[in-house]
Amino acid sequence: MQRLPWVLCCAWAAAQPRLTPSQQQVIDRARNASRNASDAAEEQIAAQFATLGFRMEMQLQGQGGRHLAMLSASALLQSLKGALAQLEWVTNFGLDAESLKAHPGESAFGIDTLARYGGRFPTMWELLAENSSLVADVSEKQWGVMEAAETGLYRLPPFAASPSRFSPPTVQEAQQRPRYLAGNTRRLPMGVRRYGAITAVLRNDVVRKRAVVVGSDSGGWESVCNHSVTPVHKPSWFLKVIEATSLNCEPIAKSPLGVPDLMMHTLLANSQTFRKVGGGLARQVYQLLEDADVRPLEGNMYMEGALLGPMRIDDVKVLVGSFPDLYGSALGARLRRFCAEHGTPLAWAVADGRAWPQEEGQKLEWLPWEPFDFWKGDGVRLLDPSAWPFTTANSSGAPAALWDQVWKEVEEERKQLAENVPLPRAKVETWWSQIKAQDRPLRMLRDAHLCSPDFCFGTFHLTGSQKCICRRSHEEMAMMI
Repeated sequence: MQRLPWVLCCAWAAAQPRLTPSQQQVIDRARNASRNASDAAEEQIAAQFATLGFRMEMQLQGQGGRHLAMLSASALLQSLKGALAQLEWVTNFGLDAESLKAHPGESAFGIDTLARYGGRFPTMWELLAENSSLVADVSEKQWGVMEAAETGLYRLPPFAASPSRFSPPTVQEAQQRPRYLAGNTRRLPMGVRRYGAITAVLRNDVVRKRAVVVGSDSGGWESVCNHSVTPVHKPSWFLKVIEATSLNCEPIAKSPLGVPDLMMHTLLANSQTFRKVGGGLARQVYQLLEDADVRPLEGNMYMEGALLGPMRIDDVKVLVGSFPDLYGSALGARLRRFCAEHGTPLAWAVADGRAWPQEEGQKLEWLPWEPFDFWKGDGVRLLDPSAWPFTTANSSGAPAALWDQVWKEVEEERKQLAENVPLPRAKVETWWSQIKAQDRPLRMLRDAHLCSPDFCFGTFHLTGSQKCICRRSHEEMAMMI
């Protein structure tokens, strides 16, 4: 077994930005409330693990579920706690131009914006305070939903004046607000892809120190469950009935704000919220512990984190690009250059082989009562050749010449297609398979006793062993020059 030497973390840990007193107070209060709440939820979860109903539900998940159902309640609980300690916290950005028409706002933030901010991720409120064109299409209703979530669910202090496009907060106020994260409980290689074709996977030490957690997407909860908030899109009467009968608003309303290392109550609230649409505790545990297929609808059932203080590229372990959306494209080339300039590892994920506009076209199959579409869950990414100097990997995967050859083929194919026409899925999967056949698949972390999740973001499976792949600190890279 191999661990990243802890000494490599020290210089970066010391450089962590200081939170303001009000931000630190939010985290301290959440931590104090979470101690008892998480312990109580752990007892409740352990009791559920011992029931016949839970065991039967776990067996229905498939072969891996049948194996998990045979474990004792205590062994299963320890496996769950280990998986939560390794849980990825991600934020997606960088949508393609066509998808931006349907998802304006924060998703308009891309790699060029990140470069303009010197490798710092600004908050949406900061973009509003600076009158950025990136948030020009964000409606007053959306700002209202965000304000309700941040002051209600996250317990952040309100702005001095009610914010709006015509009366935005000051830059100083805006910088007190969070960057949103998703807990990747479904172990999706592309995280929450509907928010962008680039996934930033954060260092777990950063998230532990500076994040608070709620049991679901806060905007979705506010829109459905907070009747004093005007939703961005007014639902039809039919959708209102579906939402009312499908989701349980009470668990999250009653659950204390969590923190990443004390959040059993947050996980429990999430499973209770989405149980009626197939996101119950057995399903959650199964997907955390096994390489499980995922319904697209389940990709929206994540726990959400709010990262306080400035989020910088140094807080990121790896950036993951969507192979169908970006490989062989101008944006993909800019992503590669950015990673090389900032010493940030870059990996690729194929998801289901379709670009996001194609995926959006499958919405009928996302409905809870028609679960016939699945994303294959293999937990695999491929490490870009440019990333090797920035990681603890000491041997190459597929030859760089093969990566370049496939890049040129994809680039040429994109040129032949009409504007906004995605790559054919069959060709995407062929190109991916070409590289994967000669590469070492980078598997997402799962074993809490193998790698430190603070800098490590995956493993290579070698003969009889696993090797942790981690981002090198700037200090270590400087020593190599």
